[in-house]
Amino acid sequence: MNANLLTDNVFGILTPDQQHRRLSLPGLLAALARGEVESLTGVQRHQIDAFHIFLCYLSAAALECADQPDPPQEEDRWKQSLRLLSDYADDCAWTLAVDGPGKPAFMQPPIPSNDLAGYKPKAATPDELDVLQTAKNHDLKASRLTHASPEDWALALISSQTMSGFLGQGNYGISRMNGGFGVRVCVGVNRTLQPSERWREDLARLNAQRTHLTQPPWPFRDDGHLLLWTLPWDGQTSIGLETLHPYFIEICRLVRLVSKPTGIAALGKPTKAARIAGGKELAGNVGDGWTPIHRKKGSALTPSARGFHPDMLRDLIITQTEYLLAPMQELPSGDGAAIFHASALVRGQGTTDGFHEVNIPIDSKAKRLLLLGGEPADHLGRRSEWAIDAARNLRSRVLRPALFTLLEGGPEGWPDTNRREAGQWTAVWLGEYDEGWADAYFPWLWSSIEVNSEPDARADWVARLSQLAENILEHAFGAAPQRTGRRYRAQVRASGLFRGALYKHFQEEMAHGRH
Repeated sequence: MNANLLTDNVFGILTPDQQHRRLSLPGLLAALARGEVESLTGVQRHQIDAFHIFLCYLSAAALECADQPDPPQEEDRWKQSLRLLSDYADDCAWTLAVDGPGKPAFMQPPIPSNDLAGYKPKAATPDELDVLQTAKNHDLKASRLTHASPEDWALALISSQTMSGFLGQGNYGISRMNGGFGVRVCVGVNRTLQPSERWREDLARLNAQRTHLTQPPWPFRDDGHLLLWTLPWDGQTSIGLETLHPYFIEICRLVRLVSKPTGIAALGKPTKAARIAGGKELAGNVGDGWTPIHRKKGSALTPSARGFHPDMLRDLIITQTEYLLAPMQELPSGDGAAIFHASALVRGQGTTDGFHEVNIPIDSKAKRLLLLGGEPADHLGRRSEWAIDAARNLRSRVLRPALFTLLEGGPEGWPDTNRREAGQWTAVWLGEYDEGWADAYFPWLWSSIEVNSEPDARADWVARLSQLAENILEHAFGAAPQRTGRRYRAQVRASGLFRGALYKHFQEEMAHGRH
């Protein structure tokens, strides 16, 4: 069950010719450099970006230490470069479970006292250790991985140590998020999300960013700490950003994996301090390549339980009025298309409020317009804002009143208790509408670039919205709980209100659409 990540074939991949292979960590980096990784077969959905970011920072650090300008395609060269990152002669820093707690293990800092006093059982399986909080983990259930592999443990360590937030006293979070209940985001634009291509593209961007991060106002140092799990830590003290290299890979918890007859288990111990000082004041603004920063607040992007809603996405992709873009959001040059990607595991107080992920294709004409900027891009920004307002106005002024009219079943209305039930039913259908128009928003917006007439573009969007809303209303006709004698009357009244409100609030667009 134990493994040395530098020598053992731990990580599963699928090659472009559909061959399954297992590789060591240096072997994986070499395969990425050769373009041979079509997918990472052992990585769970919520771990993909954590592992990608880890590999990018690790690769950039290794190349700098070895004074190599380009990523090598040979496993042995990566192995030599990775070994330079640790001051330990053996491979303990790359081994999952190490005898002797005074030495580091992979993503596990050495204990200055060289004993496990105060450490208690923390996780018997990797998913118990992972970043997901089990009170509300939408995507996994605790203790699911009962037959865990070294790959499962390695990925859980990376996810937990580089993505966790505050979980109560003694469980402090990482520096690359906005405060204790912040969110570790990954936002970028790439030509493709194929692992090899994405890694090579983001690694080049990370290397280009490095010099900027070692100059004021950034406090980082050329000779700063890189792998924080190789530094002794007793959980009592913190280190400042001024001691770190820009490519630092952080840890936030005291964890040790131990080998048992039944396999590996994790021990943990609360800490008195965060590993990196000043988390609250830094607000996640620590030069991370995948984190947009709020212009006014100077804090890291923090999605709520709503996830990446259209307003936020519009700003991140088109207008950039609220957020400074992350370095990885730079639009690729050239004529081809690109894809905007964002993910976050949104957290509450001791719960997981859902893993949110969006992938938005940006076709070549839209990318070209955004790269050129100027008035055409500004015009697209104004159109994008109008389209969101139109979607919400149709929701609140047309669809919602029609749904309530349907549920009230006619002129007499429902008692207050039933109105609460009606609100619950209505919320479900309005949620379907919100999801539907959000999915259609960017494809319509890109297609509208070729529409020269603003009235034509607006009429087309309102037509799509009204068709979506009408389909939902018709679905509600058959699903809504109603009194038998009132069903037909309720449907007639709801249809009439829907049609009347649509023409009242979207008169120009509806009239233009008929021509």
